Amino acid sequence: MLGLSVSSFISLTSIVLVDLLGLDALTSSFGLLVSFRGVSAVLGPPLAGAALSATGHSGGGNGNDYSIVFFVAAGLFAAGATCGQVAHSLNRIRTRRREESRERSGSGGRS
Repeated sequence: MLGLSVSSFISLTSIVLVDLLGLDALTSSFGLLVSFRGVSAVLGPPLAGAALSATGHSGGGNGNDYSIVFFVAAGLFAAGATCGQVAHSLNRIRTRRREESRERSGSGGRS
């Protein structure tokens, strides 16, 4: 199940970037995206450990209670999803305005 979800995430990245930013910006936007993914992969686990240590959540028994770390990760995931939805909505509005502008300029010249 993880392979199916991760494969679509990886394979659709360049398609979504081209759709949002255009083919001319693909290389720079893809590089920037991969850089942010790398930084988050490097900083995520130490920050999660620091949050666990700072909150003092240690479960009774064999290990730590990681619920605070998962809640923070879920909140950040929700914030990222919200930003993605806002970007998608803004892109649709921009595309619609462009099309309306082209229709007005095209119909004005034919009269």
